[in-house]
Amino acid sequence: MAMEIVEESDAPLSPKSPFARRNGRRLVERSREDWAVFDRQLHRCVFERRHSRLDELFPLIHLEPAKFKEVLVNYTERLSELTGSIITCYPVLKFLEIDSRGGHFEPAEETSINVPAIAAAVVTKDFEPTDNSQLRLRVGDIVSITEMSTANPNEETFWKAKLTISNQKIVDPQNARLGFEVGYFPRDCVMLIDDKRVPNPLNNEQKAIPRNARRYMTTMFRNRRREPIFGLELTELFMRTGRKVPVIVERCCAAIEDQGIVTGIYRQCGIQSNIQRLRAKFDSGAEPDLHEFGQRDIYSVSSLLKQYFRQLPNPLFTYQAYPKLIEAFEKDESVTEKTESLRFLLESMPEAHYKTAKFLMEHLSRLCKSRALTDMTSKNLAIVWSPNLFRPPPTLNGADAHLLSGLNVHTAI
Repeated sequence: MAMEIVEESDAPLSPKSPFARRNGRRLVERSREDWAVFDRQLHRCVFERRHSRLDELFPLIHLEPAKFKEVLVNYTERLSELTGSIITCYPVLKFLEIDSRGGHFEPAEETSINVPAIAAAVVTKDFEPTDNSQLRLRVGDIVSITEMSTANPNEETFWKAKLTISNQKIVDPQNARLGFEVGYFPRDCVMLIDDKRVPNPLNNEQKAIPRNARRYMTTMFRNRRREPIFGLELTELFMRTGRKVPVIVERCCAAIEDQGIVTGIYRQCGIQSNIQRLRAKFDSGAEPDLHEFGQRDIYSVSSLLKQYFRQLPNPLFTYQAYPKLIEAFEKDESVTEKTESLRFLLESMPEAHYKTAKFLMEHLSRLCKSRALTDMTSKNLAIVWSPNLFRPPPTLNGADAHLLSGLNVHTAI
């Protein structure tokens, strides 16, 4: 990994500038405090300092600029000898703006993907980009426009948009951020949807293209077989798929164990737009690449998993088992007897609920072993998970006598 350090006091370029590259090297601009925080995170979730032999940066942040720069040069030279595919910690990768394979990426919260669109348009003319800032378009694509520059009679006007619906396969997956492509294109390549004032009049043949494209997209979505999994009974999903553990649970747990050993996992919330995008993919029958996604926003993966369990019509620990679990937990018995009683009750739940609960508890148990890195003890995990797994059965008077008991039961399990 080749890195070129730019001190904040004399940095001529921003890392987001299109000119922030020299001789194939990318400039990464960070403050001294940023470097110190990065160093601590690196040694919390990746290396032990006795093995890395890297200087601790926090005590050195008050050095003179020249001396601190010399420290950073030595630090990055040593770091370049250590790094590789073993780094999957999101905060570390985010700081370096690379993924676990060494490719460049911008964190989701810093990209233009989250910029609200001001208009939607359908592509009426193909466009091939001439540089990395431009967006490849094909007739029939749907784009969400984020920038509409003022027309200049002497120049070709370019707009900026994110490709929402594409008729093409992504040629370079590493340049596609979270499944979206963003860039500039000539404004005469698109027609605004539901806008009668088209900047450049089209002939009859051209006018037929967007109508046909819209008709095609409408038919495609109408005929597409959608089998949403959110809000679906676990037993029904088991009968539909034959899987004893839902695929969303398996995929999310695997991604979190691989890339989610970070501070506050399951406690911190992800970006809402990312959560909704992942949910839509699972509901449509697709399986997003959560390992690729997790490098950008692992907290959205953990939030998605909690949301899935929260929206089960019958909770993971079922309404039918709830009063028996509370009763068994509150009995005046030894820990061993109480554990056996709870185990028997859990095993008596429907198979889909029991298998999924067993899978999830084993996952959370593995996370507890990394509490020094996540700051999430078994009690902390119980606090954030209990409302998603336990719900008292609905009553006519709305009384929830055992509402708070579920937390204790979950902690005991």
